Amino acid sequence: MPQDRPLPPLHGIRVADFSRVIAGPLCAMTLADLGADVVKIENPDGGDDTRGYRPPEYKGLSPAFLCYNRNKRSIALDLNKAEDLAKAKALTERADLVIENFRTGLMEKYGLGYADLAPSNPRLVYLSVSAYGRTGPFKARAGYDPVVQAESGFMSMTGDPDLPPLRTGVPMIDVTTGMTAVQAAIAALIARETTGRGQYVEVPLFDTGFAMTLHASQSYLLDGECPQRAGNGSILASPIGVFQGADGPFFLTIGGERPWRRLAGELLNRPDLLNDPRFATNAARVANNTELCALLNAIFATQPRQHWIEQMRAAGVPVGAIRTIPEAYTSAEAETRGIVGRIPHETLGDVPDVRSPLRLYGTPLRDAVGAPELNQHGAAIEKEWLASPVPAAPAATSVRDIPHPLSGLKVLDFTRVIAGPHCAMTLGDLGADVLKIEHPETGDDARGYAGPRVGGEGAFYLAYNRNKRSLALDLSKPEGQALARDLAAEADVVLENFSAGVMKKFGLDYESLKSVNPSLVYCAMSGYGRDGDFAKRAGYDPVAQAESGFMSITGRPDGEPTRTGIPMIDVTTGLGAAQATLAALFHRSRTGEGQYVDVALFDTACAMSFHFGMAYLIDGKTPMRWGNGSPAANPVGVYEASDGPFQMTLAGERVWKKFIVDVVNRPDIAADPHFLTNSARVANRDLVDRTLNEIFATDTRDNWVARMRAAGAPAGPIRTIAEACESPEVKERERYVSIPHPTAGTVPCLRSPIRMDGTPVRDPMAAPTLGQHTAAALGDWLGYDAARVDGLKAQGIVK
Repeated sequence: MPQDRPLPPLHGIRVADFSRVIAGPLCAMTLADLGADVVKIENPDGGDDTRGYRPPEYKGLSPAFLCYNRNKRSIALDLNKAEDLAKAKALTERADLVIENFRTGLMEKYGLGYADLAPSNPRLVYLSVSAYGRTGPFKARAGYDPVVQAESGFMSMTGDPDLPPLRTGVPMIDVTTGMTAVQAAIAALIARETTGRGQYVEVPLFDTGFAMTLHASQSYLLDGECPQRAGNGSILASPIGVFQGADGPFFLTIGGERPWRRLAGELLNRPDLLNDPRFATNAARVANNTELCALLNAIFATQPRQHWIEQMRAAGVPVGAIRTIPEAYTSAEAETRGIVGRIPHETLGDVPDVRSPLRLYGTPLRDAVGAPELNQHGAAIEKEWLASPVPAAPAATSVRDIPHPLSGLKVLDFTRVIAGPHCAMTLGDLGADVLKIEHPETGDDARGYAGPRVGGEGAFYLAYNRNKRSLALDLSKPEGQALARDLAAEADVVLENFSAGVMKKFGLDYESLKSVNPSLVYCAMSGYGRDGDFAKRAGYDPVAQAESGFMSITGRPDGEPTRTGIPMIDVTTGLGAAQATLAALFHRSRTGEGQYVDVALFDTACAMSFHFGMAYLIDGKTPMRWGNGSPAANPVGVYEASDGPFQMTLAGERVWKKFIVDVVNRPDIAADPHFLTNSARVANRDLVDRTLNEIFATDTRDNWVARMRAAGAPAGPIRTIAEACESPEVKERERYVSIPHPTAGTVPCLRSPIRMDGTPVRDPMAAPTLGQHTAAALGDWLGYDAARVDGLKAQGIVK
């Protein structure tokens, strides 16, 4: 690294990474991107499972391994050999962080559990990325992304309402678990800077999967009505969905009357549509959605999609082309943002890469290098790590206890809707005092979203705003802007997701604030970044899903691309923003320096294509949609029992043979050449699936799932949101709780999926009412007394 280049935020942190496949490796890779020295500990016999996920391959490395293991070093150790196990233990003694995602009990079997390692390394942060938690009745159950998508209710929200639900093409529960694990790991490292101690941290797949149901579960818990999926449309607004130009599809989202008037009256020059009682109001358009969409498609078919997109963007109507991954990666947006490229590899020359969406301007990410070959760095790691002394425990006088990882930190939150509020909520969960700045009359846009309400608050708003306080402040007034600047001078973090230029107009941009608060961490979330040709373009989740290629890999092979029912690009942008903010805070904890952070929806959406995008960069082929199936294995997908659907994933010969004998007791099938090998089952997919569904129709899904689990075959019921909320896993793991609310009495609230034993996440506090904490917050942050606050209220500056 050049001498004049700032060091990345996690420089000097050592990570011993025992994880494999996706969730754990993604977490470790992000920490490596942020500068940590990540040592990937692999079995000499083949290494990480994803090394074998091919074709295609690039110089012996699979797309999945390449895209989840950048910036790491590899050492091969056989934990069943005493000499190698001793080396593994020695690595953990010198590590700041251990990551593992084995089945429960395996690390303890080798003497590598947290209780085994903490005595010799009390500063160790030990991160377990488990399936259903390391304690309780489900601790022995293995975790698989498609199964957790099904069991958590997450899957039930994606797909056409008249067809079985769809899992996302990208393994979103693995991905969001890995992203959440990054937050937990850095938060624990921040806490260690104060306490001097490490701790045990756990982020289970199931807990994360249920947490990702967000406003859907919140809605059910409020009114008892089970939310339904709406495909590419919406039960709340119209027109929303996929439309066809003369040469290709685009995604249009009209969420209010103003963009509808612009579209129908100005762009299409069809004032008759505005006056037509079928389409005159949003409620009418929702009721007559099929007719409206047919009418609009007839109009859109007369011009190329880019014609419509340019006109709609100019009028402020949210729209974007539905691109394949090749189209997305070669787009002007991707080129401007530097999304794809090639990075050096120590032995292979160079490899393709999709860059991290995190941008930290004071401590940039490290210069990327390609994922390692197996044991590529074994000798160097032994020399560098094992020759170094074991870190000394801190002196007792150098530490103090804190209740939560971010206790004492102040976050000034100017964000609204989803991505920003989700980021702020994470920081609030971790103990920060999050002060939500809202307009005195309307507040966060999400307060007005349709859906069940209680105590004047809606499910959507409640789902993304726990553990915050609300200050109602009019930023349109110079006095309000001055007050916001005074608050920013006291803040540790500022979060914002306004359109480009708004914060500068208020005098609240980073350049304006850093002169009075040089230690400030300032995180901006946007559609396409804060610089470049597309900085002024607004960002919307379904549009980002469409333009990035992300949408193109979810859906049935013979159907249209399908957006996720939960707005996953908004959510993952919020997760990424929290990662970047925490990394900047960790750097600040060691240096006192603040910095500017930028995370964009489009960058995040492109990164979310992961191994699908990497496969394209390797072989040039357009990734296809496979619905609930797999191009590489069968049986994989949704199957129907006598009383409902379940998800099954049988991806290997060993588990297939156990399934045939121990689950369905059909040895005749095992001998049939159409079923004999995985390649035969893939080639005869329709026959295999039809035969199995005939068998499954003879018993209930719970009985089939129980038999499959007993045989080690990955399976789980496809639950509705209602079924997931009432499931034994959710109840036993206490995934939601009833908490006090000032106007509703009590409200249900989902919990964070992060568990920390030393500095736990805080107990949920209900999302605030508008301006609920104005007086208290001004007193706490600025020392204002009641008379001064009353004066501001009288002037209409606060409420």
